[in-house]
Amino acid sequence: MVRVGVGEGPASSTEDAAAGGWRKEPTAIPLPNAPNPEAALAAIGALPYPALLRSATAPDSRSGYSYLCAIPSRVLQLGPLGVQRFVHREGGIHGEVLSLSPFDALEGELALHEGLALPSLPPFQGGAVGYLGYEMGSHLEPLWVPAGSGPGLPQMHMAFYPEVVAWDHAKGTCWYFSRRREEPGPLLDALRGHEADTLNDLGSWPSLSGKAMGPHPSYPVPGLPGIRSTISRDSYLEKVEQVRQLILEGEIFQANLTQAFHREWKGDSIALFSHLVEHYPAPFAAYLRLAGTEPGAAAVVSTSPESFLRVTGRPGPQVVRTRPIKGTAPRALDAATDARNARALQSSEKDRSENVMIVDLLRNDLSRVCEDASVVVTELCQLESHPSVHHLVSTIQGVLHQHAGVVDLLRATFPCGSITGAPKLRAMEILTQMEPTAREVYTGALGWLGCDGAAELSVAIRTITLREGVAWFPAGGGVVLESDPMAEYDETVAKVRGILNALEATA
Repeated sequence: MVRVGVGEGPASSTEDAAAGGWRKEPTAIPLPNAPNPEAALAAIGALPYPALLRSATAPDSRSGYSYLCAIPSRVLQLGPLGVQRFVHREGGIHGEVLSLSPFDALEGELALHEGLALPSLPPFQGGAVGYLGYEMGSHLEPLWVPAGSGPGLPQMHMAFYPEVVAWDHAKGTCWYFSRRREEPGPLLDALRGHEADTLNDLGSWPSLSGKAMGPHPSYPVPGLPGIRSTISRDSYLEKVEQVRQLILEGEIFQANLTQAFHREWKGDSIALFSHLVEHYPAPFAAYLRLAGTEPGAAAVVSTSPESFLRVTGRPGPQVVRTRPIKGTAPRALDAATDARNARALQSSEKDRSENVMIVDLLRNDLSRVCEDASVVVTELCQLESHPSVHHLVSTIQGVLHQHAGVVDLLRATFPCGSITGAPKLRAMEILTQMEPTAREVYTGALGWLGCDGAAELSVAIRTITLREGVAWFPAGGGVVLESDPMAEYDETVAKVRGILNALEATA
């Protein structure tokens, strides 16, 4: 039986998990005077692998939960050497290369960390936080991966955290969860300002494996000084026409063509994240710093509006939900113009058909791992407004097969169809030929996987990768037969306006 501690009370004692002494059930301690998530992230920023998943208090953001983690016990990465696992034990970091596929390796690690979650509290109470990069799809289907240049981050990064600080923004409460045997853990020490105790015996985590790729063709972006892209505007317009021709020929119905914007940037990644959260709040904001504690280490900053997968935990039936976004219109400062843009989006046959195609694709994906007849569309083409754009959003849900787990769900659905096209495999084959660089984190999945089988993953759009003094922030859009090439190009620029403003403000 787990005791819920109060203040700085003692930990409970339960059965150890197989992975590094993790307990099957966590200790929970309320933190009534905790700082807000951004201030807490700044306070623990010197620790290895800090991560913050920050939800706005929007109706779709799981009632507005945020999660702060640091000091993982294990890190699983897919890099140049294959799947690498780093384990923190006996005062040091031990690394090994696994002879497993990345999905099998992730499934095995989650099985080692299997446990329970305490009810009526924030649902993530220890487990994995990280991302699956878009090119992880090549481990599910025989796809060619572009060799073009980019930031060179691992295809997968999942860190397993025994400690979590969780905010329930709807209730105004904050909790500390720990699955460690020894309490309090170093994350709670750091949050309370006990630096000397916190930084002892953490070990030296390795630097990020792999290097940023070498010189690459890049092109100026008209009207945006200092910003470059891996595709010129003229080339992007030509590629949109090529996609339209393939649709006419019956090859595909839709393809999500992207380009990778980038610029020099040497600011503070936590300051950038805080600026985005303040000025461009999103249901699925995220901050991940990779490669230990060194200054300027690679980081991922995301303010995604799109939910990829939400899964309820065990015991009991596991409900799965996905909310694809298809259809975008810019916001306007003038209220009348803004309302007109929203109405035009809602009445756009092109955007509605784009959305409905992806809904059908995701229904089929979910049906591969959900109970018969449980997959239903609960919302279709609903308007959802964000600080810089309006979107059309749909909702599909189902009940996971009794013997299926979250990795089975990922195998069936990854990557999200809203950022590939339809049919998915053929669209991905075409896009790998048209896009000169690997997408890496962008359009992959980012979020948490809990010990009880629960999960919440966003689609990694509106996402910045920071490495070696360069900020990468790709954008794209779904091309259908009715697409206008210049309008498609302008949509990609509209989607990164908030990022551009934040980069400029924090450079």
